Amino acid sequence: MRSRVAPIIFFVIFAIAGGIVTKIGFGIYQNAKKSMEWPTVNGAVTSSEIERNHSSGSGSSSTTYGADIAYDYQIKGETYSANKVSFGEYSSSDIGHARKIVNKYPVGKVVNVYYNPDDLYIAVLEPGIFWSSYIVFVLGLIFFSVGFFGAIGTLLFGH
Repeated sequence: MRSRVAPIIFFVIFAIAGGIVTKIGFGIYQNAKKSMEWPTVNGAVTSSEIERNHSSGSGSSSTTYGADIAYDYQIKGETYSANKVSFGEYSSSDIGHARKIVNKYPVGKVVNVYYNPDDLYIAVLEPGIFWSSYIVFVLGLIFFSVGFFGAIGTLLFGH
């Protein structure tokens, strides 16, 4: 029984982390879905550039690229700023993906901003659900499942 404690703790931590990630992913999905019905207001792009993230370790390195788009919009005379193009944004090793978004939203462009009427600081330029809106939710479910079933398997069958 004593040799099972460490694996069980590992799997429980894995399941808890997966549960947290699943909850975050579900929030992304819910906002994506709700954003299709949010009110709109005109805004202007204030910054538009490709963001490069370089990581290295274990003898290898990689670079990912994402679009860093910022925009301002006004509601009832108050100015707000946001930087989310859509729910489910992602970086990729393909710079073309980021370049396409940056080219679509150059500095100074007037854009439709979809904003959350319950929290005016939350806004997007492209409302709705995209395949990438599901990624965090699905990864969280995978982590939770591995942790949960790993803990159950260790309890029932050992090893």
